[in-house]
Amino acid sequence: MIRAHQIRTRRRPPMNTKQKIVVVVADILIFAELAYSIMQGKSNPEYMTPIFFKNFIPLVVITLVLARILIKRFRTESIEARAKPGSISPK
Repeated sequence: MIRAHQIRTRRRPPMNTKQKIVVVVADILIFAELAYSIMQGKSNPEYMTPIFFKNFIPLVVITLVLARILIKRFRTESIEARAKPGSISPK
């Protein structure tokens, strides 16, 4: 039986300032997308659910994918060097 202390976990390094800004902007965009989708859905109450989902789902998926790409792009070099085993970190 494997015990909890025997399992190795890979800890992620803390996010830098640029990455934190991306997260905050993505959160604000998701909130705005939610408000927009609700507003569009209320325009036709009979079809509120399909209108809401047709607006919200694509917008959120695009926002999350772009946020993920930007967070990876804004990694600091020291974090990338530690993430790749066998790489030489610059001095």
